[in-house]
Amino acid sequence: MNKKSGLSMLMLIITIVVLIILMSAITLKISIASGRENLSVLVNNVSVIEEYIASCNVLKEELPFSETLTAAQVKALIDEDNVVDFQNELTNNGDSSTTSFKKIDMKRAGIKKTFTGYEKQGENDIYVYSESTGTVYYLLGVEYDGRVYFSVNNNVTNIVK
Repeated sequence: MNKKSGLSMLMLIITIVVLIILMSAITLKISIASGRENLSVLVNNVSVIEEYIASCNVLKEELPFSETLTAAQVKALIDEDNVVDFQNELTNNGDSSTTSFKKIDMKRAGIKKTFTGYEKQGENDIYVYSESTGTVYYLLGVEYDGRVYFSVNNNVTNIVK
């Protein structure tokens, strides 16, 4: 009588399926952690910019703004898939469609710790400052969990914590 040894085809298929499930779970966890890290970087960058603007106001120094933009001009810089998220953030932060924004000149500000905001990733890779609320927005946005965030707000701080 012949004795068969080794893995059966069924065992091999079950092993492959289990490995695929494990790899999917690990990839999802890494993706979530990466999104949180990107939001954390956004919080850090915006905090540095806001502190710099506040110190300029206190010391009566020239503010690092290069030009004034209307809300319509700012929305035109937002990726069309993300305009609704941006409009929701404007509303939640107390900014309206009549708010004017100042484009932040990162070179003039001397802020070198950020990797974003220098237009290296396109024309929407900039930070703008809302004159009405003092909120800083990053127009390229940061995606997390299917939503794009442009400013530091309660939702972002809750996620990053």
